[in-house]
Amino acid sequence: MAINLTKEDEKVIQQFGLRIRELRNEIGISQDELALRADTTKSQVFRIEHGEINCTLATLNRFAKALEIDLKQLLDFRT
Repeated sequence: MAINLTKEDEKVIQQFGLRIRELRNEIGISQDELALRADTTKSQVFRIEHGEINCTLATLNRFAKALEIDLKQLLDFRT
């Protein structure tokens, strides 16, 4: 069942993508490296960073571990 996203939902997804990119750049790793660490694809990292897809909790957890931060730090962004 598909969920219709609101404009607010879309904004949160975009801001989350920017947060991933910001954290990745802070530690100086590429999208390829983040994908490897998070056991995903570069394409998925790209799509998340550009706000094109909505992540699952499992994916959020993988990114937090890959970036060596707590999950709550990953979600510390403003909308």
